[in-house]
Amino acid sequence: MTKKAYQKIHIEISNICNLQCSFCPEVERKKGMMDIPLFEKIIQQISPLTEQVAFHLMGDPLVHQNLKDFVQICHEYKMPINFVTNGLLLRDDKIDLLLHPAFRQVNFSLHSFPDNFPDKDPSIYLQKIFSFTDKAFTVRPDLYINYRL
Repeated sequence: MTKKAYQKIHIEISNICNLQCSFCPEVERKKGMMDIPLFEKIIQQISPLTEQVAFHLMGDPLVHQNLKDFVQICHEYKMPINFVTNGLLLRDDKIDLLLHPAFRQVNFSLHSFPDNFPDKDPSIYLQKIFSFTDKAFTVRPDLYINYRL
């Protein structure tokens, strides 16, 4: 197999985030979400050029209503996904989606919680993420999971 030109290409599927972290620059562009046809066109164009795609930039990809469709498109094009989220929107349906075989790596920005909720106990927030990790170890032992502190 020939080596591709890029190891990873980042795609900002949404610049909408459910938090306002001090370590992220403020987005001054109009808030928006990428539509399915544009996403598929991009994946089609970059799949011969890159080993994997990263859903990460100025928004949390879990806010995107078409995330499941995007994951399926990546799977169809054999494009592994690196994913960055603050994890606040981690619910059962999102947990199942993040265990999809298209995902190569899931990164949780744990430092976002105390930055936004300095007086709140992070136990419930962290427990959801740890439960996901436990399930992933069983269901997807090949999935890389990172905690960003």
